[in-house]
Amino acid sequence: MIDSLREIHAVRQVAGEGLRRWFTSETMDLLVWFDEDDMPIRLQLGYGKGRHRDERIFSWRKGVGYDHLVVGNGEHDKRYKATPLMMSDAAFNGAHVGNLFREYSINVPLWIVDFVLEKIAAYGAGAPKDEIDPLVGARRKIIYW
Repeated sequence: MIDSLREIHAVRQVAGEGLRRWFTSETMDLLVWFDEDDMPIRLQLGYGKGRHRDERIFSWRKGVGYDHLVVGNGEHDKRYKATPLMMSDAAFNGAHVGNLFREYSINVPLWIVDFVLEKIAAYGAGAPKDEIDPLVGARRKIIYW
């Protein structure tokens, strides 16, 4: 049985970041931020989390672009457990990630599912990693949060 994503309703909101919605399961997290017009401005899809320790994060941010990261386990030195680090991961299988998300997202509003799948497909098809920022008219590097 699939452990489908379910929404966490008491999500901490941070002023200036937009409204944040969080959907979670044992192996996946989806966070989506919305502007004042209820349009998505940012997403972060974590998959492969849990005991298998193969977590990856796919992200998109309006005006900034895409990224795909691997989450380290924080065990760089066996003497102690450190904070897990996110490192760039070029290997992105958009078809696999899209199918996995589709399978887990039965409790996520359909318009959000469609939006996330659109972003996964675009990045999987070779969309540029960064986008033109309309406020400054120049390319910017991905910002990690």
